[in-house]
Amino acid sequence: MKLRLINLHQHQHSYSYIKPTLTLFCVLFLLGTNIANSTIDSLQVLLSKSTNKKEIGQLHIELSKAYSKFSLGDAFTHATQAHNIAVEINDKSLDIIAEYELASYYKNNGEFDKGIKHLKDAIKTAKTLNNIKYQCDAYALMGYMFRRKGESDLSFQKYQTCFKLSEDISYEIGIAQAEKGFGDLTERQGKYEQALGHYRKALKLAQKHNEKTLEVNILNATGIIYDYQGDLQKGLDCYIRAMHLAENQNDLVKASNICTNIASVHYYLENNTKALEYYLKSIDLSKKTNNRSGEADGYQGASTLFLRLKDSKKAREYALNDLELRKSMDDKRGLSFAYKNLGGIDRNESNFIAAEKNYKLGLKYAEETDQQLKMAVLNLQLGRLMNQTNKPQKAIKYLNKTAEISKRINVNRELSMAYEDLATSFEKLNQMDRAFKHQKLYSSIMNQILSKEIESETVKMQAVYEAKARDIKIENLENEATLRKLVLKRSQQMKNLLLAGGALLLILIGLLYNRFLLKKKTNNLLISKNTEIYNQSLLLKESLSEKETLLKEIHHRVKNNLQIISSLLSLQSKKITDKSVLASITEGKNRVEAMSLIHQNLYQSNNIASLDMQKYIVQFMQSISNSFGFPSRNLEYEINAHNINLDIDTAIPIGLIINEIVTNSVKHAFNGMEEGLIQINLSDLGDNLFSLVVKDNGIGLPKDFVISKSSSLGLRLINTLGVKQLKGTLDIDSTDGTQVSLKFESTPL
Repeated sequence: MKLRLINLHQHQHSYSYIKPTLTLFCVLFLLGTNIANSTIDSLQVLLSKSTNKKEIGQLHIELSKAYSKFSLGDAFTHATQAHNIAVEINDKSLDIIAEYELASYYKNNGEFDKGIKHLKDAIKTAKTLNNIKYQCDAYALMGYMFRRKGESDLSFQKYQTCFKLSEDISYEIGIAQAEKGFGDLTERQGKYEQALGHYRKALKLAQKHNEKTLEVNILNATGIIYDYQGDLQKGLDCYIRAMHLAENQNDLVKASNICTNIASVHYYLENNTKALEYYLKSIDLSKKTNNRSGEADGYQGASTLFLRLKDSKKAREYALNDLELRKSMDDKRGLSFAYKNLGGIDRNESNFIAAEKNYKLGLKYAEETDQQLKMAVLNLQLGRLMNQTNKPQKAIKYLNKTAEISKRINVNRELSMAYEDLATSFEKLNQMDRAFKHQKLYSSIMNQILSKEIESETVKMQAVYEAKARDIKIENLENEATLRKLVLKRSQQMKNLLLAGGALLLILIGLLYNRFLLKKKTNNLLISKNTEIYNQSLLLKESLSEKETLLKEIHHRVKNNLQIISSLLSLQSKKITDKSVLASITEGKNRVEAMSLIHQNLYQSNNIASLDMQKYIVQFMQSISNSFGFPSRNLEYEINAHNINLDIDTAIPIGLIINEIVTNSVKHAFNGMEEGLIQINLSDLGDNLFSLVVKDNGIGLPKDFVISKSSSLGLRLINTLGVKQLKGTLDIDSTDGTQVSLKFESTPL
């Protein structure tokens, strides 16, 4: 079957994203560095003039804290100098702070054993001074490091000690740090609701005491849990809030870490270009700030993305960079996915023995550090590898483990994939009933996810957009009205003063000067308000871009669901021998494909409100050709729907109508003919009126044919969709072949 197109212009679509957040990162790095440099210059001046050892040590501490936000190497240098001075003058209070700053550096650098040693020294010194607050802070940071080392029991002990000591002295910041730590540990175990409860308590206390750095960490951790649960909108909201706080603090170290998490959201939404930009920006910021842990996270994410893009060379390069950093930091928690990525690359290159070895290494580290989600993911990858190497019995063992863990920690994403792959395993074993059962379980979970997102996320996106647009509009009007009233009021005062007359020259000069100052103040106020409005408009554009991304994801999910239905029909058809029933199922699959292609085109397009009908019909006709496949016949298609764009409510019935007409033509119109032609024309008649004409040069319809009396489901669908749903007029002419004409109304886009 050949496909012939009339004046078909091929267009290559590419995603174009608004990038306000990435731009902010660049501005943040320059602006933050400049602001920090100003503070540092002032401290350096004081340091150069000071002769008091204790004061010099304290200035080194302040410099270490300032550098910790954008240059960890310089932070370490000043913390070391403060520590040396504290030892020299035997100032224990100064030494506690210096030890803590050194431990913070080693935490960010992934050298946890060195950091823990400094914290133990700090706690020992703090106990001699009975300084409970510094003990609490040190225990909280030590709990973090033990967790990163994979020693969950020791981590819990340190957080518990921090919590008890903080309660004894009513130190709410210490309680908040402990609650954050408890949340991190329960998140690792997959107890997400419990973890969120700890984070909420911690966030409330952090906000109460204006602890912005702790607030950033809590919001970032909360966003990660929402990601794991598949609620990408809530996750992204948390990351954006955390990013704005980090920006206000000029904290580039935190910004680089959050940047990786924002990239992961775009990765799951399959926005590959944007995800890569965020991963690379994270790596760049981490290198500039000497943040080794953040750099490793960026490499790990970028490696996964390059693997998806089939660039094995780049994927392996980034995966090995990640692995090298994790090993140097003894970061067992990160090593689990470092090996997972290497396993994926080996599998992609058909090096199955190496892939299995790396997957099992990753699983070993995930189990050692009790990371439930990562255990589920690595069992899933091993199951898929076993299926690929035709070892379905082994695959079932791994995939059942994934399903078991996913149910326990309530993660539907991994559970759905486990069921889908189990269906493949049972199909390989020719156990079709069990395969069909797991395919239905997969379909059921995907429907739950999709229904929840359509009902809540779409409404929420619209509400957020309308609320922000309304707020900015109101604020613009209020700003304008306020300025007008201010100017009118002052102008009236000036008029009254001038009319009074008789004023002395000195008073007149004073009044003129006062007017000048007032005008300057008004102009400054206007500039300030305009700047604020501009910043809000940037936030609105960013929000709209994110909401558009989520709408595309919804279309993507709908398309996936329709493909699941098609797969179920394929599975069912394998058991059917009756040709008429099999033909009916094939027609049903074509109807599903007609709707699926619409959603596919929408999420791949820059304009999600309308569908390019020329491109859609061409793809659809190719699908029908592959479905029916008539190698012995020479059937041609002519398609002309250039520059016609329709909304989804119109495009779906039009696609189904074309499907039914073409299907009937292919089945009945060319009996006994060597070749045939089917022409499809969709045109804009003006005044919101459109015309669809589908014509074949076949044998035509019977003379007594009446569509409303036909028992054919396809013909009844044409009548129902065209006349009743689209409120169009339908005409069928069979004088020369068969021509079906439909005129209908639709708002052009």
